[in-house]
Amino acid sequence: YDLPSITGKEDVKVKLADGVGFFAAIHKTSLYILDKDSKDYIVHTRPMAMNVVACHPEKQIVATGDLLGKIHLWNNIFDKHPVKTEHHWHSMLVLSLTFSPSGTMLYSGGSECVLVKWNIKETTTEKTFLPRLSGSIKQISVDPKRDKLTISLDDNSIQIINTSFHQLRTIQDFTQISSYDLGLNQPFPAGIRIDPKNRHLVMNGRIGHLQFFSTKTMRLLFNVD
Repeated sequence: YDLPSITGKEDVKVKLADGVGFFAAIHKTSLYILDKDSKDYIVHTRPMAMNVVACHPEKQIVATGDLLGKIHLWNNIFDKHPVKTEHHWHSMLVLSLTFSPSGTMLYSGGSECVLVKWNIKETTTEKTFLPRLSGSIKQISVDPKRDKLTISLDDNSIQIINTSFHQLRTIQDFTQISSYDLGLNQPFPAGIRIDPKNRHLVMNGRIGHLQFFSTKTMRLLFNVD
């Protein structure tokens, strides 16, 4: 797919999403809708740069999240003037977006450490929140066959929850402080110590926690809050 305006530049950062019969790609302030068969494309623009894109699983609808924390739903995306609706809760940039398998729900996450579920089928756009996660939400994945979501966090953990926002399991390995927390430039500002008895490494992990790491198994042993 040849997109002349973004091809051949060294600083290009393009994010792609797969839709039904089309691709959606974002580059800075431009949203590209590409027909899979004809390879034709149409370009839509916004004043603010977009950071993430997701495609509806059944309809020609695209969701984008920008650097101000706003989410836009683009309907009739192959028209020159698509219908847009704006949804704004995030106070920082949107890092992840994904639709539910039915397309009635939209999940979003960012640096606030809060997972947001938007009921986009209803005109009121009801929201449900899962707050106080252990890190910024980098990626959200929905299991199409089961009632579960998987959330990847920037503290190097994975949360498995159901769509009612009950946490089922945490997969946790070596952790570090998020780059968004406290404006820190180094991930381990509290330093590192060696337990003289068992040679475990003791250091800070996510905010408010100590972590114990085994140098024999190269695995995280546990976190202490």
